Amino acid sequence: SPGGNTYTTSGTYVDTLANSLGCDSLITISLTVNNSSSNSISPTVCNGYTSSGGNSYTTSGTYLDTVPNSLGCDSVITINLTVNYSSSSSVSPTVCNSYTSPGGNTYTTSGTYLDTLANSLGCDSLITISLTVNNSSSSSISPSVCYSYTSPGGNTYTTSGTYVDTLANSLGCDSLITINLTINNSSSSTLFTTACNSYTSPGGNSYTASGTYLDTITNVSGCDSVIAINLTVNNSSSNSISPTVCNGYTSPGGNTYTTSGAYLDTVPNSLGCDSVITINLTIHSDPTVAISGLDTAYCASDVVINLTGTPAGGTFAGAGVSGNQFDPSMAGVGMHTITYAYTDTNGCIDSTIQNITVSTCTGIEDEQFVEGLNIFPNPNAGEFVLTMTVLEKEDVELKVLNNLGQEIYTERLKNVLGTYEIQFDLSDYPAGTYSVRVQTDKGLSIRQVVVK
Repeated sequence: SPGGNTYTTSGTYVDTLANSLGCDSLITISLTVNNSSSNSISPTVCNGYTSSGGNSYTTSGTYLDTVPNSLGCDSVITINLTVNYSSSSSVSPTVCNSYTSPGGNTYTTSGTYLDTLANSLGCDSLITISLTVNNSSSSSISPSVCYSYTSPGGNTYTTSGTYVDTLANSLGCDSLITINLTINNSSSSTLFTTACNSYTSPGGNSYTASGTYLDTITNVSGCDSVIAINLTVNNSSSNSISPTVCNGYTSPGGNTYTTSGAYLDTVPNSLGCDSVITINLTIHSDPTVAISGLDTAYCASDVVINLTGTPAGGTFAGAGVSGNQFDPSMAGVGMHTITYAYTDTNGCIDSTIQNITVSTCTGIEDEQFVEGLNIFPNPNAGEFVLTMTVLEKEDVELKVLNNLGQEIYTERLKNVLGTYEIQFDLSDYPAGTYSVRVQTDKGLSIRQVVVK
């Protein structure tokens, strides 16, 4: 008290002390004594704790805190403090189409997200989500197969149709495949065929004997086509011949040979297969035949001409020919062909011909109406000159005949008298002997010209 007394309980007390005048001052003390209090708490907090007394604590422990109680006295609080901490982590999920985080958030695109939820201690757990969102895919295929089809997802189908198959794509997500399926079937057929010696089937098998065989190939649908082959195998044949001929030989197969020797010729036999013929061929040459000592022009009044042919022993034929003689008068005026044919000991025949012109040769001789009737050069290459002198004025006809008696040149000269020089050009005609005829009213003159 003011007087220095100490009281610990409530009550009324009188206290005496000197006032300012030095006299007793009596003080009646109506005393109320309140007591301090104490208690304890055990908080569990996250990260940090601020006590009622304003103190901050960040670690677990036992702390004393003093605050006024309701009576205004100290209240001593024992704090048994547990401090828990927030946590953080990161995840990198890869998902298909969408992702629901631990905190219940849904994401459909790739990115980095923050998510908050309570950890096992009841504090915030901050999760960094590095998210990859992959998408499902879809495609379609149109397989065409034989018998049955096993899909990419392992399903087996045996009929054509449209099916949906699901499997993981390269990102691990659903890949939806629409299958437009065609199922094809095998086929069968029968083949009747005939071959020579051997037969190669459509499937590549070789057979050498007649029989029935089964062959498998791919049909137009890509499936097995089973062919029953009824096969007839015919065989080739061979033989030999030894022909003896003159000059050349045409074989049964149509080949032409001109020299002796052994040849192989192939023709179809009665079965339609190759028949190989060995030809032991002997070829004799035709004889070389010629007529000698025979002129190309005669007068009908000329004497009989003896004919000579080589090789000797052949046969002459033609107008005016009798045996080995030619009679111009018997042949008559005109162009005639003398033929000489000869057959040698091998039976080979050859012949040659010579054309002869027989003229009337009547009237005055050449020298009596035409002088200097010459041809030069003779022989020549087709170009030559005819010279003549006509003694009396008259018409002259010039003709050139080939060795067949055909006229190739004709010219008529009126009132001719004196010396003439006439040029001819037969260079466009074939080589041979030609007759130049000079005809007047008084007679005919003939000269031979050789064109090489």
